[in-house]
Amino acid sequence: MTRRSRNPQEYPKLRRRLGVLLQVAGFAGVVLPFASGCAPSSTATPSLVGSGLDWVDLQGGRRPLVESVGERGVVLVYLSIDCPIANRCLPEIEALAERLGPRGLKWAWVYAQGRETRDDILRHRAEYGLKVPAFQDVNGSVARAFRVNHTPEAVALDRRGRLIYRGRINDQFQRLGVSRPEATRHDLAEALDEYLNTGAPLALETAAVGCRFRQ
Repeated sequence: MTRRSRNPQEYPKLRRRLGVLLQVAGFAGVVLPFASGCAPSSTATPSLVGSGLDWVDLQGGRRPLVESVGERGVVLVYLSIDCPIANRCLPEIEALAERLGPRGLKWAWVYAQGRETRDDILRHRAEYGLKVPAFQDVNGSVARAFRVNHTPEAVALDRRGRLIYRGRINDQFQRLGVSRPEATRHDLAEALDEYLNTGAPLALETAAVGCRFRQ
């Protein structure tokens, strides 16, 4: 079979076609990272059903993570009893859970430090009047699965384990030691409202600011 040689004038057309194909591939699942702010995430999350992920409840029993998923998904908020930035966010999270829980989202406080005792956690919950169910990620498996390493940091997932949002609660703390008197953006609340209104997982991420913990 004779191989046809291409006219050099065709090369610009071929490059344009290749560019279109690359764009289509990008929309099909290749997402470029963004420098800052809310951006689509390129990180896949594990399926919640059959994932084997579990944590410890306040009675000391191991519970599958999938039991904490509501009709529309689950919101995990990592905290620790001695992180001042996390403690500042507690009222906002409790109010969000009360407002959005009836719309099918289950909520869970996840105590990140395995060394925190049950009595420590119970005192902390009583001090701040926390009502959202709490668990301990004793071996850090849930944090590793969803790439969480700060308190406070939220991860919101739909029923299939697809990422809705991961990151800070709001923008009050710009970095450690630098904060605004009040938050001007409530990133978690905005992402959840959009998800509940559209039904589509957003895969948004922001950088969490707070107390880093070891997984």
